[in-house]
Amino acid sequence: MRYLLFLLWLSGAAAWAQTPIVPPQQSVASVTSNATLDASQYNVYRVGNAANDVILTIDVAKMMINQTLLIKRDVALSSGTITLVTSNSATNLIQNADGTLVSSTTVPSWANGGMVQYFWTGTNLELVSSSPRKNATVTIVNAAASGAITVDCSQSSKIILLYTLTGNVTLTFTNVTPGVELYIREKQGGAGGFAITLPSSVTFPGGAAIDRGTAAGSVTTFSLFAANATEIDGYYTKF
Repeated sequence: MRYLLFLLWLSGAAAWAQTPIVPPQQSVASVTSNATLDASQYNVYRVGNAANDVILTIDVAKMMINQTLLIKRDVALSSGTITLVTSNSATNLIQNADGTLVSSTTVPSWANGGMVQYFWTGTNLELVSSSPRKNATVTIVNAAASGAITVDCSQSSKIILLYTLTGNVTLTFTNVTPGVELYIREKQGGAGGFAITLPSSVTFPGGAAIDRGTAAGSVTTFSLFAANATEIDGYYTKF
């Protein structure tokens, strides 16, 4: 019986030891000068210093899995800048670069309940609102088509073009950024025999010419994914 109780105690202790201890989300520490942030103690740091720049060093070895570290800038910090670096280059969160969190001319309105978020560009931290992201909508165009057509890829991250061809079409893509997806449905209208000419930035596996349906009413679809403005991967299906 004692042996059984001992085993139960061991299993409970092991489970407790494997449970990550994450600091409370609401815990806040105030920083007024250069400091190393101990992420095992606080999740939120508030920086306030009216005159000087502040360099914050993140001790990444003390961060928990899935832990979010929030750094708030006091409204009083109107002239200095906040720079983030890491203390462990082997486990580097932001490449030890001198990324300015907020410029000296921009003060987030924490007092009004606003939360300013940032993304890492590889060089510095910038406001999320200035990131090259698309909205969450899907742009759909369903129309008869012929001639030259320009598609503005800044409309959304996914664009669906449902064309019934009444003549040959030449497509031009503008404002292409990584991650843009286009789905094009080419249906032969009239007597058929029409085609959509895609930009030279679009390539298909093997570089082969498109084997499209040309008879009246036949359909060919194209799925395109932009790696960047000059490299767009394409796949097509002939029905």
